[in-house]
Amino acid sequence: MNKACFFTVVFPQNLPFLNDFFFSLENQNYKDFDLVIINDGVKEIDQILLKFCSLNFRVFDFEGSISEIREFGISQVIKLGYEYIIFGDSDDFFSPNRIFETLKSLTHFPICFNELTIVNQKNEIIERNLWGDRLRSNRIIGNDFIFDKNVIGLGNSGVQVNLLLGLSIPTEILAVDWFIFNTIFGSNKAFFLSEVKTFYRQHSSNIIGNRELSMDTLNRIVNVKVQHYDCFKNIPSSFIEKFEGFKEFSSSIENSAHYIDFLNNQKKSFYWWEETNYLNEYLK
Repeated sequence: MNKACFFTVVFPQNLPFLNDFFFSLENQNYKDFDLVIINDGVKEIDQILLKFCSLNFRVFDFEGSISEIREFGISQVIKLGYEYIIFGDSDDFFSPNRIFETLKSLTHFPICFNELTIVNQKNEIIERNLWGDRLRSNRIIGNDFIFDKNVIGLGNSGVQVNLLLGLSIPTEILAVDWFIFNTIFGSNKAFFLSEVKTFYRQHSSNIIGNRELSMDTLNRIVNVKVQHYDCFKNIPSSFIEKFEGFKEFSSSIENSAHYIDFLNNQKKSFYWWEETNYLNEYLK
């Protein structure tokens, strides 16, 4: 068994993208990793994997909520004794250096995450290097960074497995990725790998894939943050107060509509869940 595993979940909605996903793993320039797959209802998974026989995979069948599936899968990784876990979504694909550079980074940092390039269902690039310009001058982030926004998900991250011991994810949680990293960060730091790419696919099943803000997406961001903050007692009061001020302001449909226009005109690549944080700039 290798020291590192690549972890993913496969489910029927991602069937059209699985060949791209597995092909990008088969073509990594570093081969000493295992592939841990949680199979959530794909009946033909064995036939699909036969086409990628160079990959060393372990498949576990499990069905449940998003949080239950991730928690079950992480528990299997811990039981198997891996030291490093690299996360990837099965509707995405990855640059050939992802495994190598992630593992190299994890020998120095407990958490690392890489750049995103947005693609559509046909693999056509929509936006290159989503966050590189904003993170280039600050490649190391701490927990304070992701109290009210996030850049680290289960599609672009790697973690030292010991950080995940005892992890328990509430069944009802909406932003599972954000919850996991807010939970495990503590005083740890995460390193940004700008030269590594996750090709982050946008399609109808991608719940945070819409780059154009609308009333529906803004309401979802607000609901996610309300629930998220309810789960944590260590969120600084300054973040809570800022968010409460935004909720009060945006309770008016007219205010929200004007604010949405303001954000969309910024032509900015917002971090996940960050869109509520620009009220002061809007009011100037």
